[in-house]
Amino acid sequence: MRLVLLRHGQAISNTLRLDDMCPGDFANGLTPRGKKETEQACERLSGVISKPFIYSAPSKRCVETSKIISCFFSIPFVETNALTEINRDEAGNSLGNLNSKTVYFWNRFYKESESEINSITEVEVTKNYIREILTKFSNERELLLISHGGKIELILAILLSIRNSLDKTIQFSLGTGRYHAVDLVFEETRLVHVNLLQLNA
Repeated sequence: MRLVLLRHGQAISNTLRLDDMCPGDFANGLTPRGKKETEQACERLSGVISKPFIYSAPSKRCVETSKIISCFFSIPFVETNALTEINRDEAGNSLGNLNSKTVYFWNRFYKESESEINSITEVEVTKNYIREILTKFSNERELLLISHGGKIELILAILLSIRNSLDKTIQFSLGTGRYHAVDLVFEETRLVHVNLLQLNA
């Protein structure tokens, strides 16, 4: 199965300074540049996938991205809370405060023991979601997940069994409107290999 992880196009929050207050997830839509980035992503994606199942995070920036992608491929998309960002951009938080929370999360994820990592709610939720989609889509050809940079990094790190910063030799950071593509190889319904095809395409 080919799995493509697409980050939403540039949003209002991507243009803010550290001391600016972030809009809430459902007010934080795409900028004109973000819409253009997504249109350009459609062309690049068409060389990688053709008829994918499409799932999207429910935030405004992801839904607006998904609508453009869905229209291009003429395939409906489904919203799921499982693709929500690791730290929601809740109204009333400054960008700097949210960035600090994100740094704290990744410091824990890449530096703590596996048992401590598994106690992080966001990690447990994401692992459960990965198990669910691997079971549900193991016999399908293509799956497109439209989400946020942090969630996409977490999904890839879990799929590749990257446990700490010493293992992290691949750069997962993803620009807006960009994607990672991987091929998942199954024996019956068991995942046996993850092949990285494109990073930050």
